[in-house]
Amino acid sequence: MSDVGLDVEDVSSLPRKRQSTGEAYMSPKPSTNALPAYYPPEASLMPPPPPPGSLIKTPQPDISIGIQLTALISALTSRNLNKVEAEGFLTWLQDELVKYTPHGPRTPMLIAVPALRALDLAFPFAVVEGKAYSTGKQIFEAENQVSVSGACGLKIQLDLDNLVARGHTRSDAPHITSTPLFFTICTEGPIHELWAHWADVEDGVRTFGSKLLDSCNALLLEQGESFLIKLNNISLWGLGPFMESVVERLIIVAGMAKV
Repeated sequence: MSDVGLDVEDVSSLPRKRQSTGEAYMSPKPSTNALPAYYPPEASLMPPPPPPGSLIKTPQPDISIGIQLTALISALTSRNLNKVEAEGFLTWLQDELVKYTPHGPRTPMLIAVPALRALDLAFPFAVVEGKAYSTGKQIFEAENQVSVSGACGLKIQLDLDNLVARGHTRSDAPHITSTPLFFTICTEGPIHELWAHWADVEDGVRTFGSKLLDSCNALLLEQGESFLIKLNNISLWGLGPFMESVVERLIIVAGMAKV
């Protein structure tokens, strides 16, 4: 995992837009509460449903951790966009439907907000799934669920990378140094697991990988301490290098879209 840029042990052209200090945010499961005021009620932010008969369900993690949307907008406004432009740009990315293959479905250009009513959350970088043995649920079910959540979180990052690359030839494309990276936490009672998920492309084939970074029993203080340090470092990464990379790439896309 040394090539993914984080040490948790240490403490064709883009369509043009039609004219018209961060903190990690932990979102509960999508609720039916109102959207932030700048989202039009008719905005469709949900990804397309899975094909009929598909066994893969849209992830609904117990907790999602990502960039607070208001903090992301604030960061964009410090990079030559005003607040109205930044809000409209993020909404446009999710409302603009495009085809990535000739006979494929029309899908949102970029889904930055992972659910229709994910409150004030964008670009998640970690999720939590909890199970309780007393209810007949075991940790392997949480592991299966976070695998899907991890792949979806990575796809958001990969889609943003693709938008940056689409407006450039291979020779003048901006150099993106960050490897798509996502973290998940599984629990069953006092047992906690921390996983890392990443995506690689080799010989034109994209693969997804995951690795168990740590596990602990929260009843054992010495194990819990080490686990919490790793979680803290992931939060620092999410608020620092990850958020900075997201903002940098969004500014590039906004420039190509003539925001």
